[in-house]
Amino acid sequence: MHVVKTNGRPLFSLEMRSAVEEAFQKQIPNEHGLAAREKFAEMLEALGLTKDEAMLLLNECDPSWQNRLPYRDFLDFIFGKKNGGLAESREDKISATYPTSDGETVDTPARDNEAQEVRTGDSPENLQESAASPEKPQDCTEDSSDRASIPSTILGPPDGSRRCHNCGALQAELFDDPQDNYAYCATCWTAWYGSQPRHLVTVVKGKLWPEDQLRKTWFENRIPGWGYRPYAQKAVTAAAGDPTNIGEQFFPVKVKLNPGLVGSHARNCTQNSEKKLVGEKLCNRYRVEEIVGAGHFTRALLAYDEETDTRVCVKKHNSITIELLTDLLTVGRRLKSVDQESKFFPQLFDAFYDIDGYTVESLISGKNCLLVMRDNPEHFKNFDNLRRVAKQGYQGLVYMAEAGVVHCDLKPDNIMWIEPTEPGQEPSVILVDFGCSRLDCRLEDGRNWALSEGGAGHVGKWAPEMILRLPITHKADVWGLAVALLELHCGRATWTGESDTVEVILAQVLGLVNARSGLPVDLLRRSPLDIQQLYTPFPTYFPMQRMGIYGQGAKFQELRPATWGLGCVLGEEDKWDEIRIIFADFVLAAMNLDHEKRPSAAEMLKRAFISPTSAVIEKILEDWRNSERIVEKEIPTTATEAKPSTIEV
Repeated sequence: MHVVKTNGRPLFSLEMRSAVEEAFQKQIPNEHGLAAREKFAEMLEALGLTKDEAMLLLNECDPSWQNRLPYRDFLDFIFGKKNGGLAESREDKISATYPTSDGETVDTPARDNEAQEVRTGDSPENLQESAASPEKPQDCTEDSSDRASIPSTILGPPDGSRRCHNCGALQAELFDDPQDNYAYCATCWTAWYGSQPRHLVTVVKGKLWPEDQLRKTWFENRIPGWGYRPYAQKAVTAAAGDPTNIGEQFFPVKVKLNPGLVGSHARNCTQNSEKKLVGEKLCNRYRVEEIVGAGHFTRALLAYDEETDTRVCVKKHNSITIELLTDLLTVGRRLKSVDQESKFFPQLFDAFYDIDGYTVESLISGKNCLLVMRDNPEHFKNFDNLRRVAKQGYQGLVYMAEAGVVHCDLKPDNIMWIEPTEPGQEPSVILVDFGCSRLDCRLEDGRNWALSEGGAGHVGKWAPEMILRLPITHKADVWGLAVALLELHCGRATWTGESDTVEVILAQVLGLVNARSGLPVDLLRRSPLDIQQLYTPFPTYFPMQRMGIYGQGAKFQELRPATWGLGCVLGEEDKWDEIRIIFADFVLAAMNLDHEKRPSAAEMLKRAFISPTSAVIEKILEDWRNSERIVEKEIPTTATEAKPSTIEV
């Protein structure tokens, strides 16, 4: 193949485009020509781009991080349309030049989020299960290529509509269920859960900024000290990477050798074949009894270990590489070093490859908190149950901080609620699923977890420092657990579907913490991102969704919360009783926008919601009476809703 050059810049030829399209047609059986995102990245690397260049170019073409893309649209973007015109050079697509606060110009990666439609009018309705609901499919098949760190989008026909997994009807809007990773129409979702998924906070559209006006306003109101800064690229040393003196270790990982399986084609065919799993014996010892759960990355299997005569949880990981498996084993070993009895986290026993990668963990007999809440919407309206999740969750985070591990994915379905098995015992809580975990930035010599990796964990629980691509500590999990507590209490969620980009999430949390001026200036100043095309300029800094290509007349839609404060979760503030005020004080402390001022997990355990004292409670109530939220109003001593708990001192 030959590469065409224009003005000295290399461009891919249309001849190459035809050859690549022909190759895709042989690989992609989907009627809409949808290919996995990873295939596009691999193709770009094969065409000569570096991995970073490939990801940046892919983000420009695919700003909403969709898991599957129409390959013809992608080829048009890269090579140019067949009916004339070549694509811009990759240098033009990968970077753009922006003025910094000092008046200089720097090359900054293009923004990776395009505008999506934002639903308005969401009302506070709880998710509840209908007794007469239709049966949802139990076959939890997964896409083995889904390894994106942001929740995936399921694309459909060219007109934008998609098919409901249950009824098959084409709909313009579907809701992705995290329990089985399928998308359902509003009718099927409501029939199953009793109501449609609702945002924690309603988001509304604000001002629409033309690009030229936005650039001009930012230039006139620059934030002193802000400017693009590359992240650290330092090797891990023994001193920086292992302050807990865990030490290096070689972990044995068995690999199944099939004498009839050699070559990537044979492996792919075998990998994509329908395997029942139930009844199979894996690694010559784990007999699968039941499929108990599925996620974007894994499938959980209940298995009997014939060597130890115990039941274990075997997790099948989709297309896991040896590098990612090493990460899982390293995190598991760190957690084991601080939690020998596996009181707060499952124990990782074994790992092996049988075409796909598998890990073996201790079995946890319980339900995740999302299922508990959906089975009984009143369960976490009881503040005693909510307090138990908070207390044991933050106790787990204390151990994680000691191990130097950041979960990055603390959503309700990764928090297990375990009922007591013997009289006199209390329910317990365990944190699970560390597939997105990273190390505390202090252990990584200041490296930033997000810039080169594109992020990790569920976007709905991203703390502000994660959104702004700042180095993270375990305080990011302090934030994530607080958001999960709010979701469990009211039955709504920050993330309800594919249209909920990071901007929608950020607008909601700004409303929850009553940040009427948007993000703090000091926090924006520290961000290495190009904040001038992500947030509105002075005097308020709210998130914006981009429509179009920056530098070519793009428009930016400002997003704001429709309500302010925790009233949308706890009811009208002037009617709050004592327990609601104490809980609000607890959550707002954990959701301090500036992570440097946010309490640690250990400090959260000392707050009144978990460790009440008369003096502290009285101080909180007095501050609340004198605040702008409630002025000279009597605080009720009993709840206005169904029998809430009260704090015992």
